Parts: sequence; structure tokens; C-alpha cells
Amino acid sequence: MNTAPTGRPRTVTATAVLQSAIAGIALLLLAVTWWSYVDFEGLVDSALRMVPEADAEQVAARRRYHLGTALTFTVLAGFLLLWAAGTLRPLLRRHNGGRLAATAGAGLTVLIGLSFCGGLNDGLLALWRGPRSGDAPADAFSVALEQTATAGFVGGDATYLLAVVVMPLAALLALAALVLLLTPATRRWYATATATATAGPAGAQAQPSDTER
Repeated sequence: MNTAPTGRPRTVTATAVLQSAIAGIALLLLAVTWWSYVDFEGLVDSALRMVPEADAEQVAARRRYHLGTALTFTVLAGFLLLWAAGTLRPLLRRHNGGRLAATAGAGLTVLIGLSFCGGLNDGLLALWRGPRSGDAPADAFSVALEQTATAGFVGGDATYLLAVVVMPLAALLALAALVLLLTPATRRWYATATATATAGPAGAQAQPSDTER
């Protein structure tokens, strides 16, 4: 049997489970992103205590750079959360619009995840990892910043390393959800609901609704 006792196809239930997992992954990425940002701000303050004569503009540029990094990952995680959690209820309540939104979001998530696995990955690393001491002659402030780093992470590396694991994983889960959303059983379930709604009260009496409440 390909339907649950409620009449909902198991493919839809499995899709909901996958989207819930992706929403959890997005929350994890958000938490680590801002933990990393706060941790970096602490590293900057520690480096300033070691090198109080550091150039103020250089320090401000570092802070702006990593704030931008945090915001970039926030947008990324926010998209995952908005798609996965935002379409979950309409999907389970048999709204065809929710199915279409979930399908589009899954496809876009797959494309974003693939960008972390392909040729764009090196570019993302250069963009989000931030300037390293080996990229230019090391100044006193940069050296102090490196020395204050904990666990070898400086300037968002923790967030980046998490993202290169999280995004491909989210892409795999989204691909599975996309396949499930396009199966004949899933499409038939939503098409039947649309046809019943179009038929009006007479159609509703002829075919009991199994919409989840």
C-alpha cells in the first residue's frame, strides 16, 4: 500500500519528514553562523588588547567583512527555513499551492547545494573565508588575530566548514523530497483534492475528504 491510514500517501509523509530535517539543519546553520560571528568579535577585541596601536580602519574593515559574512549565511539559512518550514503545513493540508511551492523550493535548494560541490566552491571559499595572513605581508594586528584564534578557526571558518557539509546534505534531502513530490501517487492525491474542491458540495459528498486537520 502506498497510503497511510489517513489516506495521505506515504510519499507526502516522507516529504514532510525530509523538510523537517532541512529546517533543523537551517536552524543549526543560523546558530553556528552567529556563534562564529560573536566569537570573531571577541578575537578582534583580544587582538586589539595585544596591539592597541592597530590601524582603526583595518580593524573596522575586518568587522564589516565578517558581519557581511554572517548576513550572507543568514540569508542562505533563512531561505532553507522559509521553504522547508513555511510550506510544511500547506503540504500536509493537501493544498496544491503548497505542493508547488515545496517543489520549487526543493529544486532551488538542490541547485544551491550543488554550487558548494562544484567549481564555485573555491570561489565561495575565497569570498567567505576572509583574508588570511598568507595572502599579504603579515602586520602586527593580523598576527595577533591569528594568535588569539581558538580551535584553529579565524574569521568565519567554522561557519564555512559547516556550510560545505550542510548545504550538500540539504541538497540531497531536497532532491529526495523533489522526487517524492513528483511521484504519481503524490500528484494524484493533490489533483483529486483540487477536483473535489472544484466540484463543490456535490463532489464533496460523492468523495469524502481526507485532508489533514
